[in-house]
Amino acid sequence: MLDLTMAGVPAVAVFRERISARPGETLYVEPDTAKLNLFDAESGRALVS
Repeated sequence: MLDLTMAGVPAVAVFRERISARPGETLYVEPDTAKLNLFDAESGRALVS
């Protein structure tokens, strides 16, 4: 699990494979939108489209 900021918005990412990154390092990611899950920050409920 990785805490990150995307376009100035805090987010959490989970990767299937292990990644080697250090705190403060810039990572470039391209999420697979078919497998993307979004949750409401206050309730924790999944946002369904």
